Amino acid sequence: MATNEDFFSSLLELDDVTSLSGAVAVTRDICQSCNRPNTVCICASFPKDPLNIHTHLIILQHPNEIKRPMATVPLLSKCVVSKKCTVLRGKNFSPLKYPIIRQCLENRPQCAVLYPLSDAIVLPSSTPIPAIQYLIVIDGTWRQAKSMYKGNNYLSELTHLSIDIKQTSQYVIRTQPTDSCLSTIEAIAFCLEHIEGDPLIPGVLLSPLKALCSHQLIYGAKTHVSKEREKQLAKQADKSKIED
Repeated sequence: MATNEDFFSSLLELDDVTSLSGAVAVTRDICQSCNRPNTVCICASFPKDPLNIHTHLIILQHPNEIKRPMATVPLLSKCVVSKKCTVLRGKNFSPLKYPIIRQCLENRPQCAVLYPLSDAIVLPSSTPIPAIQYLIVIDGTWRQAKSMYKGNNYLSELTHLSIDIKQTSQYVIRTQPTDSCLSTIEAIAFCLEHIEGDPLIPGVLLSPLKALCSHQLIYGAKTHVSKEREKQLAKQADKSKIED
């Protein structure tokens, strides 16, 4: 299982790796739905009917995330009905300012935050999962997320969820810290799979992510491995040189 920091990095759009070397910057017609050039439109990968999930997703997004062209939260908003996915941008989210946060706190037993703590419920869980009506997810770098978590004290009072990651990220155009780290949409997809009890959810949510990566690879992006894997490969290369 990943460490707390490794896991939480999996919820985030990580650090400052653009991973788009080789892409040609030219003026192109933009699809008004997915906001991508028409030549790499990914609208066909979105579900015909967005998922009407039971859980209300509340994304607390750091302001810097809006600047990231390959962010995955916009993909999420195309896969889930709008009334079940609320994206709040900022650093501090006072219940006095945000009615949806106030609503969560008024229904505290049914509200959870996807954030790694030692007492978090690890998914998949062998014990019954509490009925979750609201799921809060912080979207930002690990450093930003820790600051946002500490700056919004009420988050520590909620049920915490974590996930035991069994696979490497399919977000291959970005560099992750470790092999166990996932993008925001991947982490949410696997979390929803368990709290909604629907194994089909990951397939629906990750279809546009796969399409996004496929298009970028065709147009010059390179497949990335995690920083952890890069170090392992470097050590293996050094060992081979010594043996030679």
